[in-house]
Amino acid sequence: MIDFSAVLTANPPRPSWTDKDALDAAMALIDGTPFTMDWDGDAGEEWISLLDDTARIGMISTSRPVAVLAEDREPLAARAARLPVHSVTVPSFTSQVFVGSDTDLRAAFGSSVDVTPFSANDLWFATI
Repeated sequence: MIDFSAVLTANPPRPSWTDKDALDAAMALIDGTPFTMDWDGDAGEEWISLLDDTARIGMISTSRPVAVLAEDREPLAARAARLPVHSVTVPSFTSQVFVGSDTDLRAAFGSSVDVTPFSANDLWFATI
């Protein structure tokens, strides 16, 4: 299991991490691949999604330098290692591999995930 509370604690929001930094990291991850990104910054979305067709295979926080990436989608993990982000790899976005404190998730995102363990998709939907 991956303790997402520990990820949040180790990577707090940083004023120096801007939407542009998150977008630049997303572009660096998908450049030259068939993957695309989706983000509605005007709606205040927390995560920039990286997509393979319509399947989410990665997401990058706009408030803290954290990325969650599917481990089977190369070259995402290798590229992330060269970026100023803390990357967490998961077997898939539906694998329930995360645990975390309700208090920590609410403090970070204003909402929480109502199941534990939870998947990256669960995290995305609960904290978008």
